[in-house]
Amino acid sequence: MAIQLKARQNVENVPLIENQNGNWNDKWDRCKWALCKLKDYLIAEHGTEVVENLMQRITGVIMASLLAVQPAMMQDRNCFELYGYDVLLSDDLRPWLLEVNASPALTGTDNEDHRLKFDLIDDVLNVLDFEGRFSGHETRIGGLDLLWDDGPVWTSCPYFNENVHTRTIPNDLRRLNIFLGAINDRQKQLSLLKSQLIEKRKTNQNQSSMVQYCLK
Repeated sequence: MAIQLKARQNVENVPLIENQNGNWNDKWDRCKWALCKLKDYLIAEHGTEVVENLMQRITGVIMASLLAVQPAMMQDRNCFELYGYDVLLSDDLRPWLLEVNASPALTGTDNEDHRLKFDLIDDVLNVLDFEGRFSGHETRIGGLDLLWDDGPVWTSCPYFNENVHTRTIPNDLRRLNIFLGAINDRQKQLSLLKSQLIEKRKTNQNQSSMVQYCLK
């Protein structure tokens, strides 16, 4: 899940906002900000708490829109759909849903956009888990977060817990399990998940061998 800011950049590769007259200089080229850069910019302007609440509200918009059309969505367990969300932020940081694309473009327009979309496709394939590497109970794989599992998936704030899958977290501490714009080392996170699952399977195999030995 990612949000991008369409802006412009100068020859120093620094994204710039339009001038007071609403005009762009011809020497600037179109560019996009990754969500983490947009989040850093908003935090510098409005503060951490305001921006964290904004990310939670964006998540609420996404969840509400999906729930509204749930009966019309594909229900086949052997299929999946990838949606692209266009969200507009007003001056008071209120998120407005513009549209939802059922077939979002996955062609990169620049190096950063290419990396973002490549990682997105990689994460989708990891979630599908054709190799059977994961347990199926993960709440985060790569850059994708689990938001709904027969109800909202919560996590405690500000601490991240890979095993969070409960609704008993106190209301004043719980947040939706979403980390939009957070710094995320995908490769490290995926490697850690893999290592944990390998150790867990080894433990289960050893326990199974002990049970079989006792039965003999």
